[in-house]
Amino acid sequence: MVGLLTLLLAQDSHTSLPSSLLWRLADYLNLPTDLNYGLSELILALIVGVFFFIVQLYFRRYLLRLLLSYRGWMYEMPRSQGLQTKSWGMLVRLVSGHSPLLYNCQQSLPRLPVPALNDTLDKFIKSIIPLYGEDSDKVRDLREQAKKFAQYPGPKLQQILVLKSWWTPNWVTDWWEKYIYLMGRNPLAINSNYYTLDHSVWKPTEKQVVRAAATLHELMVFKQKLDREEIKPLLIRNTIPICMSQYERLFATTRIPGEEIDTLVHTESSKHIVILRRGLIYKLNMYDMDGKLLSAASLQKQLEWIVDHADQNQNSYSEAAKSIPAFTGIERKTWAKVRETFFSDGINKESLQTIETAIFFVTLETLSAETIMERACYLMQGDGRSLWFDKSLNFIYFANGRMGLNCEHSYADAPVVGHCQEYVMTNEAMYPLYKDGELVDGDPHFKQGKLKPPSLLQWDFPDSFNPEVKMACSISQKNLENIDLCVRVHNAFGKGFIKTAKVSPDAFIQSALQLTYYTYYGKLALTYESSMTRLYLLGRTETVRSLTSELARFVRAMHDNNVTKEEKISLLQKSCAIHQGLYRDAMNGKGVDRHLFGLYVLSKGMGYDCDFLKDALLMPWTLSTSQQPQQQIASSPQCDLPQFDSMLGPGGGFGPVSDDGYGISYMVAGNRKIFFHISSKRSAKETDSSKFMDLLFQSMDDMKKLFDPPSPTGGRRLTVISSRLLITSTGFLRTCTRGIFSVTKVIKMSQCVLVTGGAGYIGSHTVVELLNAGYEVVIIDNLVNSSLESIKRVEEITKKSIRCYNVDLLDKMGLKSVFSKHKFFCVIHLAALKAVGESCELPLLYYQNNVGGALNLLEVMTEFEVFRIVVSSSATVYGVPQELPLTESHPTGSCINPYGQTKYFIEVILTDIAKADSRWNAIILRYFNPVGAHKSGRIGENPNGTPNNLMPFIAQVAVGKQKGVKVYGNDYDTPDGTGVRDYIHIVDLASGHVSAVEKVKEDCGLKVYNLGTGCGYSVLQMIKAFKEASGKEIPYKIVERRKGDTASCYADPSLAAKELKWKAVRDLKEMCADLWLWQSMNPDGLLIRSRLLWILCPGAKCEYINRRWHQPNEEVLLQWIL
Repeated sequence: MVGLLTLLLAQDSHTSLPSSLLWRLADYLNLPTDLNYGLSELILALIVGVFFFIVQLYFRRYLLRLLLSYRGWMYEMPRSQGLQTKSWGMLVRLVSGHSPLLYNCQQSLPRLPVPALNDTLDKFIKSIIPLYGEDSDKVRDLREQAKKFAQYPGPKLQQILVLKSWWTPNWVTDWWEKYIYLMGRNPLAINSNYYTLDHSVWKPTEKQVVRAAATLHELMVFKQKLDREEIKPLLIRNTIPICMSQYERLFATTRIPGEEIDTLVHTESSKHIVILRRGLIYKLNMYDMDGKLLSAASLQKQLEWIVDHADQNQNSYSEAAKSIPAFTGIERKTWAKVRETFFSDGINKESLQTIETAIFFVTLETLSAETIMERACYLMQGDGRSLWFDKSLNFIYFANGRMGLNCEHSYADAPVVGHCQEYVMTNEAMYPLYKDGELVDGDPHFKQGKLKPPSLLQWDFPDSFNPEVKMACSISQKNLENIDLCVRVHNAFGKGFIKTAKVSPDAFIQSALQLTYYTYYGKLALTYESSMTRLYLLGRTETVRSLTSELARFVRAMHDNNVTKEEKISLLQKSCAIHQGLYRDAMNGKGVDRHLFGLYVLSKGMGYDCDFLKDALLMPWTLSTSQQPQQQIASSPQCDLPQFDSMLGPGGGFGPVSDDGYGISYMVAGNRKIFFHISSKRSAKETDSSKFMDLLFQSMDDMKKLFDPPSPTGGRRLTVISSRLLITSTGFLRTCTRGIFSVTKVIKMSQCVLVTGGAGYIGSHTVVELLNAGYEVVIIDNLVNSSLESIKRVEEITKKSIRCYNVDLLDKMGLKSVFSKHKFFCVIHLAALKAVGESCELPLLYYQNNVGGALNLLEVMTEFEVFRIVVSSSATVYGVPQELPLTESHPTGSCINPYGQTKYFIEVILTDIAKADSRWNAIILRYFNPVGAHKSGRIGENPNGTPNNLMPFIAQVAVGKQKGVKVYGNDYDTPDGTGVRDYIHIVDLASGHVSAVEKVKEDCGLKVYNLGTGCGYSVLQMIKAFKEASGKEIPYKIVERRKGDTASCYADPSLAAKELKWKAVRDLKEMCADLWLWQSMNPDGLLIRSRLLWILCPGAKCEYINRRWHQPNEEVLLQWIL
């Protein structure tokens, strides 16, 4: 436009002022005089147009930078902005343009300011007062140190920092990346990397390769848009741009280990990805021979080839060659040395470069991960050798179609990856990528060029490589087993309620976290909350010091019954307002910690030894917290819409910063849900992520109740205790957590099944299957060899509540109390002592417990007219097998141990009462060695002390809790001389109970069924199978035969198949794999202790639980609680 105007003016009379000025410019530029007049006009117009374009460009840039330096908008609510802020917003929209490209506003962003030195020092001292106390020696010393630092060398360091802010785009970001991330020598897994999950509930397809093909194609489309700058820059309030520089290294970036410092390498021209399947790594080009991006259908074919090839050839390669990724999970210095030794030349260097230059790393896992906990644990840790932690992005696809990410942290922060993932997940939810589990047909006009076939990366290692990779696998596994992770959704309320309380949702959650820590430990915690500084050029994060004096007063008030509800609300609202101000200050470059960090870096570089800076920066962050954004793409549909409820992303998590602290990530998903990820280290004896989560939810509920209208509760005598409920003598249920109760009327249930011993190994799995089958369940358990933690986990798995009573079967009055509260139609009787060896040493104990308890149960059932029962028996009733396989008609009673005798006597008793009273319908299930665990890894066999059964003992050897397996005899008449047994997967066994409950509804009288697989495996075969499933060596030693053992015992389960329509479907490989998942996720098992008493009275010694025949003293129990 300017050029055209210049051309018109130049054609005007030379006497006019504009024309005269233009021709004087031409003379000044010394244009050739022999040029054609019209050409001279054109050149003149071009020069003037370019000049004005450059002037306009810089004018716009600096005007926008000036406008974006205004921060008043942040301290005003969107709906109550003043005229000044509204006018400013209109100018920003006008100057920034209608539809800016990805990096359009980068150079217009202001530079991060350096806070005033005295302001930072004052804020720091103020932040530690609630932690240590105003008059404490710690605060007094730090205040004195800060005063000295403010005199010297603080001002000098401050001046240099200000100078750096003038000549660099951002005075802290380069140091932050270099010294905090790249110089960190700890393993990246858990300590630096983080994970993210896919849809919380919804699963677009069950097929792994289909899901991978669709989402990988969407990711590449996102990358193409990123390369072309077609991704819209993110805007706050649809107006204020933020820095997008972190997107530049999102793809094709790798962190290369160094002995002293790592380096980030970005390969902009990369065209391939790498895929790991069963330890084999393949290179896959994402573009065809014509340079076109692979379609989802083409990707599916390539991925199917990789899966087939890997599955067929996995045994052709050594374990060392399949464990190379384990090196990325060890200390950086060690990995750098290994890389230099074994990967610096030849085929190894070439293969490593293929991985490091790839766009991203993909794992096609053989494991299925149904639960959110199982997925989160794997995504954070992998299995120690399945993720390339150095890569910017690791995409993991599970066998059941689930997916997730593990991300390296140094190049960018989580919201950047979240934006990319939101793009993919939104497209999955909004557009028809799948139909009936398969890919939808693509563009019919698109013609894919010739494809480059995937290629398997090759390696060539000397023998000295093997111990190195074993060491790496061992270190990785040890580090991974140390993490304690808990992921849950809080759906009692979300930000919808919190806003009605007139507080910020983030401040509310931070208050709840501090209240939880205080409730758990009786003290306050130094808390780190990350805040972004991307309003500034190259900005990353700043720390919000969430613990304030106002928050401390609120937390203590919540534990003071003398403080009124109104006072607590006032304290909460005041502390939340203070927190929100701190958060805004952090976003505006007025934080504390990055400033202190910058000063510390300068002090080290200039040779100053500043005790104040060291003390300030080395304080451990007990709570390291971060909120994740739910929606960043403006065009995404609102997540509160009902149709998208199951598609919400739960976000992700990270490891704890402090060894004895917690890493807490949360995502406020609309008005109704909040997702929490809490991690801690198992090596810290005082931390427990699940307990912290329990108390956090209770803290949030207690805070919500401050705003509820008062409801009276009465004090009633407690007569029976359960994991979730206390039953009062007036027939009311009182929900109890941490001593806080709410009251509801007891509701009698129909079609309700009572499970005795339901908190145990078989019981917990049976309860899961019953609940999944639609039954209502009540449990009684004396908690001698079980834990209420297993019931809580069953509730997590099934998402259903369970009533559990702490009652021993020898307590007939307790039994009657339970039966009086519920209308049972059937009982599953599992409660018993079951160790063969122990029964030989303590026979009287076994007869008293197993037989005496069964008699009490049958008498109470008769009194309350409950005549349906499914009873747990055992293959030991057959004694020494006379023929194999064992059928139900095999003679019984020749038992060779007291445990078997107790089961046989119970069968005799049931047979007699069924003959005497036709109302009885009883099914006896004879078990054959249950093993394995639920596929979630959340529940499994939890031995009290040293395991008495083979497989849990082997599993404990694998995790290092036992030294080796004793094989009792190798001179039996079996193929390898060791004992042969019929092992059945615990979930198959549990489903057999459901089939039995269905059968007992009929007038079946007394029935007996074998529950087994019909296939026998020896002890050595089981050791070998578990070794293959876990990848762990299982040392064993042959010893003398054990008293009471038989050579072989396996079932003929055909009668159960015929009449119960039941059959074991899981093989030995799945048994061992599920057992290993359970043991590796829960190396210490579950607490054999009442969870409720632990929460209420963590210091109480619950002797009656650990003494097998001493019944609960209710008066003592009341004293503990009150």
